[in-house]
Amino acid sequence: MKPPLRLGILDFGLRTGNLNSLLKMQDVLEYAGQADELGFSRFWIAEHYFSNLRTAWTNPVPVIPLLATVTSRIRIGTAGILLKLHNPFHVAGTFKLYNNLFGNRVDLGVVNGGSYNDRIAAYCRAGGVSFEESFRELLHYLRDEPEVYEAGEGALLPPYGGSLPEVWAMSTSNHGFGRALELGTHFSRSIFHTGADLAPCREAVRSFREAFFRRHGALPQVNLAVSVCCQETTQKARRVFESQELDPKLCIVGNAAEVHDALVRLGESFGVDEIICKDVAKERQDRFGTLELLSKSFGLTRRPAKTPASQAA
Repeated sequence: MKPPLRLGILDFGLRTGNLNSLLKMQDVLEYAGQADELGFSRFWIAEHYFSNLRTAWTNPVPVIPLLATVTSRIRIGTAGILLKLHNPFHVAGTFKLYNNLFGNRVDLGVVNGGSYNDRIAAYCRAGGVSFEESFRELLHYLRDEPEVYEAGEGALLPPYGGSLPEVWAMSTSNHGFGRALELGTHFSRSIFHTGADLAPCREAVRSFREAFFRRHGALPQVNLAVSVCCQETTQKARRVFESQELDPKLCIVGNAAEVHDALVRLGESFGVDEIICKDVAKERQDRFGTLELLSKSFGLTRRPAKTPASQAA
């Protein structure tokens, strides 16, 4: 039997303009808690360097443990780390520790990108090492623990022998399948970025999974990231969407039934059983309403009441 379509959430921290950075962060934490309660599969946050004095975060790494603390079952992660701006050893160690502190439910998504602001790259001391080299280095630190310990004269990423985060290669086109296959990672494809390849890729996903199993002896996870604007009525969804300067080709707009059907069709045509939704609405009531509508429409499991707490491994 084909598994039901799972839904996750992707958040860029964009909120209505009258909230300051800390209030936006509070809203994000509450938003993640609601997604957890309503049965969504993942809650991912992005790394972006918006030139806005009220930006909630730029580097997502410190936000991950906050999200993990206020949730209990949903997977928490990045979509993704701009690896060119980071030290691979530090990223590997931080996410391994997070994963073991929070019940083996942390995802590490990695993207080949940087900042449009050259000064930020300079502040991060980025440059000189290719993305591919940095990605391989990151995976080496995670996967080759005894070798890293011996060659590094006692260098280790605590806890020694601990569980590893799920690592995801991310791309806006089919070209990313090759990298994920070679490196042995899961793969997430976005179709909401400007310039993204919108062509369905069901056969490419099938071929990728078969080749991955032959090479690595396991099946990879593959999901699709999309933009949505889902409201109680089609008219309201269009009003919310049209209040922003967005490309209609890159967003699914409609009521719950319309968005449900569109996501199911995308799952079929792209050959995935999980879709990560980026809600374009910025008002709190609209975003939280979307969670309720999608959870009900897809029959996601409502979580029991809980006391958020870190889950020591």
